[in-house]
Order: sequence, then structure tokens, then C-alpha cells
Amino acid sequence: MCRIILGVCLAVVVCCGGVLHAETIVIPLPGAGPYLFPGVSVPFSFDLGVPLTEIQEARFNCQGSVTAGVDYFGNPFSWHFSAWLSADPGYWVAVGPDAGAATWPDPEPFAGESVLEELLGGTWDFLLDGQADGDVSLEGMYYTPEFPPQQFPSGYLDAASLIIEATPAWEPGDTDGDVNVDIVDLTALAANWSAVSPGPKNWSQGDFNFDWTVDIVDLTALSANWLDPLFSAPPVPEPATLALLAIGGVALLRRRRA
Repeated sequence: MCRIILGVCLAVVVCCGGVLHAETIVIPLPGAGPYLFPGVSVPFSFDLGVPLTEIQEARFNCQGSVTAGVDYFGNPFSWHFSAWLSADPGYWVAVGPDAGAATWPDPEPFAGESVLEELLGGTWDFLLDGQADGDVSLEGMYYTPEFPPQQFPSGYLDAASLIIEATPAWEPGDTDGDVNVDIVDLTALAANWSAVSPGPKNWSQGDFNFDWTVDIVDLTALSANWLDPLFSAPPVPEPATLALLAIGGVALLRRRRA
């Protein structure tokens, strides 16, 4: 019955080619909490579910607040974050904005986004397979005060993320990289529909716009790139109809298993 429902869905999807486009991929990092000199380490592990053909840029974003340090005579001095990303191969650094002295003794909010640069002039090619493991060390860097410090800066980290500008190697809708958008891809999307299957999703599960969910936007992308001539036909249904048919197929499959 599930195959019948999916077949009905397929029969009304138009066949057309897809074009690869650069995407902005935001990867949230854990590690929110108090931030004390000399810093905290934020481990990360991600799998986008799709390889990348080109990486235009990789950036680090950090938001929080900081209380300035104080020198021997009670004068506040500024602080800025320096993110050190350890990934194989290479060691990357991004330097953020100044904060702290302007509002001392109260904390000063800060938000910074800096390009990650390899210390030895390398590239971001280690991200081309769409997955990486490593850690970001948020070091407490500060301007050396004129006199010795009696108190170091401190603060709070609200959020941190890696931001990658890159082009996926597969067209939207192709979950398995077989250069074809077909029933296998529709089945994967339906099985991971976020309304009935909670949790973050990646490309191989049907998330084609990197928002970590599978929804009507992804289904629309899949239907636009349908390439199986056996099921192609001129009329294209509304995305909501496709969603109901796909989710209905999953529901029937679960009922049969039960």
C-alpha cells in the first residue's frame, strides 16, 4: 500500500533538470556558558549528508558578553575572542571584535563573525566530504594593558557556530548521489519528515536547504528536480498535496509493520 501511495505521488511529478547552487550552511556548536580566561574548548562533529564540490569561505560566529579586565591602577582594558579550530589537516584561527572596556564595570555584549584562516596558508578542502570532527578553542585574548593586570576579563558565551559558503555536489532531491531523483529519494524524505520524525536531519535524509529539518521546502525542491522518466507527467501538484501523499505512505507502512 505504501508503494501505491508513493506511486501516485510520483505519477504527478514533472521531470526537469537541476542546477547546483552555492549555499550558506550554518552549523551550530555547543558550548554556551560562563567564559573565563584563558578560554574554553568547544568540540564539534557534523555530517551534512552530502559532499561539497567547492568551498568559497568558512567563518566562525560567536556571541556573548564580556566584562573588561582591570590593570594595576584600576583602569579597564578591552578583550576580544580568538577562535582556534583544530581539524585534520590544519589549524585555523579567526579573530573577533573588541569588547568590555566601553561599559565597565558592567558586561558589554559582543558578536563577531570572522573568516577562518589556516596558519600555514592552506585551504578548506578538509570540509569537501561534508563532515568533520574537531574542536574550537575560544581563547581569551586581550590588549596588553600599560600596567600589570589585577583582574583578567571574563564573560558568557551565548552561541557559537561554523558558517560555510559552499556548493553541494548533488542536486536538491538526490539523497544518495546516484545523479537521479527518484522513488528512493522520495522514500527517504518521507521517512524523515520532521512533523512525524523529530530531530535534526541532513541532506541524505531529505534536508536540501540545510535548516536541519525536512519539510515542504525540501519536498518542493525534490519535485522540481524529478528525473525518473517512468513517472514524469506534465501536471505538477501543489507541494501540500505531495507532502500529504508522501507522509501518508509512511503512515501506511508503519501501520503494516504494527
